[in-house]
Amino acid sequence: MIEYIVKENERMVIATLKGCSEDAINILNRRLRSTKFLDCLTDFNKVYSRYLIPNKFSSAVKCDPRDEFDVEEGKRKAKERLLVKYHRSFERAIVRYVDDMTFEASMIATNLIDKVDDENL
Repeated sequence: MIEYIVKENERMVIATLKGCSEDAINILNRRLRSTKFLDCLTDFNKVYSRYLIPNKFSSAVKCDPRDEFDVEEGKRKAKERLLVKYHRSFERAIVRYVDDMTFEASMIATNLIDKVDDENL
């Protein structure tokens, strides 16, 4: 849940999102559990930390002195900036996972091809 701190005297709104370090991992677990692919990943817990994202994101917006301070507009802008940061980090974690799985799949394919080649010699 996004929390807001309004500092009217400073004409500032701060948006904070906490407790999200395992969000990418939780999504991966939910999506992969239904495919049985997770059963193949015996080393998933060893690389678990590669898919963590920061546990806290925050964004602050400050109203220009020439503009009228509007709390709701400040919350909207702070939330928008906060979610950009969050989604960028989340996406990087998922891309790391996809890259890791692509590498693992290529290693499996290479080993299978080498084994077939060795057996056919």
